[in-house]
Amino acid sequence: MDVTHDVGRQNVRRAAYTVGVSGKYLGEDTVHLVVVDPTVGTDRRIVVFKPRDHCVFVAPDNGVLTLAYEWFRGEVYYAKPPSKPVSHTFHARDVFAPLVAEIVEGRLREHVEPTSLDAVVKLNYPAYERLGDRVHGCVLYTDVFGDVITNIPNGSLEATSYRLITRGGEFVVSQASSYSAGLAQQPLLIEGSEGYYEVAVNKDSAASVLGVTEGDEVILVGTH
Repeated sequence: MDVTHDVGRQNVRRAAYTVGVSGKYLGEDTVHLVVVDPTVGTDRRIVVFKPRDHCVFVAPDNGVLTLAYEWFRGEVYYAKPPSKPVSHTFHARDVFAPLVAEIVEGRLREHVEPTSLDAVVKLNYPAYERLGDRVHGCVLYTDVFGDVITNIPNGSLEATSYRLITRGGEFVVSQASSYSAGLAQQPLLIEGSEGYYEVAVNKDSAASVLGVTEGDEVILVGTH
């Protein structure tokens, strides 16, 4: 199954979100190769992640599995170095694909060595937390429409209106049930399909209006 080729060149954060939200739909005993690899040809490791009772991910150790580690938990391994010379520019063909084939054939343990979640590379995402009247979170993903998907869980916001603070400024946002509920340039808070709040702007890009991208911190302060 080919999940996507629309992540964007070298966009490890966007790939991390795609892997995370796709992971819960992937079948048990399946193996999935993730190749968004700006550091191909360097000494970066190859990581194999096996969530409990789930599929297997094979990826460069560059943080692309960060959200999968957080959301699924499980066993993590480093792949052993290749036994023969390989291209420095095409690891997907020369290293990853043969490793995936070996894992599919049931030879995972022959090609990996155990490591820990503390050892692997992880991207930095500001945590979701409540501090007094403030809710802190971050941008997990901005989609093709410019909608801003946060890490703030659906149902966790009690007020109807908030002051939204981003690196692009401060905005007034209100909870709504659809993308078309707001006026032009008015940001809305909507419960998203993946279980997290989104910020959207009717017929416009919320990411552009708010001045945010993946990994940025967002702060919500309830007004009423």
